[in-house]
Amino acid sequence: MSRIEGNNMKNVWIERAVIAGLFIFSACKNNSPTEPNTPPTSGTISTGSTVAVMSGTIASNGGELRVSTGSLAGLVLSVPSNAYSGTKSFEISYADITGSQLRTSLSTIGPMIKIRNGGGYADSLMKLRIPVKVQAGKFAMGFFYVDRTGELEPLPLFESDSNHILIGTRHFSPGLISNVGSARAGTASPQSADDIANIVIIAMDFDKLVALKNVESNFIPGRDDWEFINYGSQIAPGGHCAGQSMTAMWYFYEEKPKVNIPLWGRFDTVANFQYDDNRGYRFASTIQKDFNFDGWIKNIDFQKTNSPLTYWCFALGIYASKQPQSLLMTSNSGGGHAMIVYGVDLTDRQNGRLVIADPNKPGKESEIKLTAGTFAPYVAGLKADGAMLQFENIGFAGKSSYLAWDKIRPRYQEVLNNTIGNDRFPAYKYYILNSDGSRQDLTEYFATADDSLDIYPDCPTLNTAVFSGHDRNGNTVSVNPKLALKGGENIVGFYLKQPYQIDATHKGERYIDFHWYHIFALQPTITKLVPNTAAIGDVIEIDGVQFGNDQAKGKVTFIDVVAKQIVSWSDTKITVKVPQGARTGNVYVSVGSRRSNGMVLNMGEGITSILPADSCGVGNLMTIYGDGFGNSKGLSSKVFLQNMKYGGSYPDIISWSNTMITCTVPVNIMPGDILRSDSINVIVIVNNTNLPPFVYKVFNPIPPYVYKATGLRLNFNYINPGNVSFSGTAIDKTTGFPNPGFDFDGLQWDKLNFTLSNSSKSQGQDGWTYEYNATCSGEIDSVYRFVNATVNGGGRIYRNDTTYMQFTYSMLLDHLQWSSTNGFGNTNTNNPIPKFTSIVHNVSFSGDYMNFNYNGAPPKTTGSWTLIPGQPSNADVQLLFH
Repeated sequence: MSRIEGNNMKNVWIERAVIAGLFIFSACKNNSPTEPNTPPTSGTISTGSTVAVMSGTIASNGGELRVSTGSLAGLVLSVPSNAYSGTKSFEISYADITGSQLRTSLSTIGPMIKIRNGGGYADSLMKLRIPVKVQAGKFAMGFFYVDRTGELEPLPLFESDSNHILIGTRHFSPGLISNVGSARAGTASPQSADDIANIVIIAMDFDKLVALKNVESNFIPGRDDWEFINYGSQIAPGGHCAGQSMTAMWYFYEEKPKVNIPLWGRFDTVANFQYDDNRGYRFASTIQKDFNFDGWIKNIDFQKTNSPLTYWCFALGIYASKQPQSLLMTSNSGGGHAMIVYGVDLTDRQNGRLVIADPNKPGKESEIKLTAGTFAPYVAGLKADGAMLQFENIGFAGKSSYLAWDKIRPRYQEVLNNTIGNDRFPAYKYYILNSDGSRQDLTEYFATADDSLDIYPDCPTLNTAVFSGHDRNGNTVSVNPKLALKGGENIVGFYLKQPYQIDATHKGERYIDFHWYHIFALQPTITKLVPNTAAIGDVIEIDGVQFGNDQAKGKVTFIDVVAKQIVSWSDTKITVKVPQGARTGNVYVSVGSRRSNGMVLNMGEGITSILPADSCGVGNLMTIYGDGFGNSKGLSSKVFLQNMKYGGSYPDIISWSNTMITCTVPVNIMPGDILRSDSINVIVIVNNTNLPPFVYKVFNPIPPYVYKATGLRLNFNYINPGNVSFSGTAIDKTTGFPNPGFDFDGLQWDKLNFTLSNSSKSQGQDGWTYEYNATCSGEIDSVYRFVNATVNGGGRIYRNDTTYMQFTYSMLLDHLQWSSTNGFGNTNTNNPIPKFTSIVHNVSFSGDYMNFNYNGAPPKTTGSWTLIPGQPSNADVQLLFH
């Protein structure tokens, strides 16, 4: 081991006066993604010529280099055993500081010390004892100074007194690992200059530092830290606090000044969803694994017993550099934790606090309080869901001194390439298990004609891996294992994890990866038919999108006829032969259960008109005009009249040609209680193929009315006097009786008996037959104007032995009308004149298709109706048919 003698090292405690103050940092500060970082320049330092002091080598078993003469007399560089795998060369020199432009109240002490050792991180911390005169009332610590950028990086401090400071670092090449911005104007230093550690001692009065009240960097949780919580992962089961903290700091130092984009949500897709930032999460875990933090923290040497020394390092370090610093801490129970200190509150010399971004609580402010010169233990888990520990040992770690800053940039490039963690985490893929048992790899953009997919993870080196599915809002979707699909794009995220269980209370899942997949359940859309007019057997092209490339999972339908001859099939074009049975109407493409829009193909057939126009009576002749009926009626060709309410019927065909069909509307197309008309579809069927329906109307032809009784006068259609007979006394039987009444002029009788019987049958238009009948018997007293008679009657209307309407009635007559001319037409002057009561009463009707109308009362169309005695004498009863 090479050795240059010098003063012995000793531990010296600085004054335990510590300052704290009120300084609240929170994520509620301006989080604007365009807010720039503080420029990396912390100050500029000018120096004179470089003076070489010494060079030497230290073997792998460790050793010291000591300077015993000159401006650096008393400087000691100590390298622990196994810090390097082989012999390491060191060059030590210095340059006097001729000027500096630093923040207010900062000053440099002594020359700038320069150390070169070829770069690279040692496996353990190297310490540098620097002889320096620190005035009373001042606090001093060492900094790396990067001449190319003007950046100051504070170094961990182990001792400080009026004659020396003891600092630590794992490397002597800050210029090589710091890539912030570009070189300052006038400092176009050669690359070789960047591998020299320029170390300066900067001091500040305690009182002036206290007077600041708070020291802050530009780092803000909720903007500059990661948005995910430290739950650890499959490669970092104990948590990735160091990886998460250091990558956040690295991005803040190295990338944010370039891209001007905050880290929070930088690689995230769904806000407030833990796992979809797979690149960031795997980045933090990978760096944690690269650092070997879980094993390394157990043996690392850092200042953890002197709370004030640590406290002042954070205060002066952040103030001088304008940048956040890392904090390392351990628990006496075992385990370590890493966080970011981005501010210090300074109140007085004994109380204060460190303001912290804890990866267990992203976006939130945490703190470590200093009370009476001692840090309170920080309570946290090694990961967010881990057992709570008290971390009693708290130390200043700076920026790059402890953790290998140089490992982060190449890993960040893997983040940008979306390959981060592929060399650390187990390889995997997802596959689809088809119904035939075959497997198909699921790709990031995957199209399928299926309505669902059976998806499984394939992780060869970790067969216990499981996964869950999530939508774009982070909600869980069922993948057990069937993933149901909706038509179009389905964006589903798969979270791959490793379940674990240590005991009944310690169980959970470890992160492996999260990946979004765009699964397109084909939603076919037709944009064009070429041509759009065709005949059976013609070949047409169907243009569109999302037909898929698997013809076996699709079909083409012409209204409801499936095409059997597909000439070609691609995702955007289908060539198909028009099948037998096709007719004018929509063509559809179906993929799985999803059907496209319809596009009309004109086959040039169908009904164009019907005579008589608009409607036709049942039993009448109907003529259908159009095209495509066929030149003759085959066994599979017919006409169907479809009544949408009551079913349908096939009419008798009289004649058939390709353009005209004559038929008779069947009587059973409408039930008997339909009054006037009803809508039907006229459908021509050609060779078992329905042509488009034609909307038409049919009706039952009903006569206007059959019977009317007004007052006492009875008028019966087709009744003649020869059917009336009388019997009684004092009657001149030779007197004629004019139709339709009886002439009693000059006659008187008592209880004249009479009978009436009449029937009529006539043939109307279109074969309709009308039958009526009436019978009456009773007596008449002309003196007392009394009639005691009952009239009964009825009738029906029918065609071809089918009755379409029928009725019956009865009427009781009991008085003659009070007037100078009685109801039978004779002049009446006889006395006594009885008081008028009613003329016609007790009239009842029953039957079908009738409208009973009495004195303006609401009509009745079915059933029976009775005229109540005592109603007015001008009773008007009509029996009408509609």
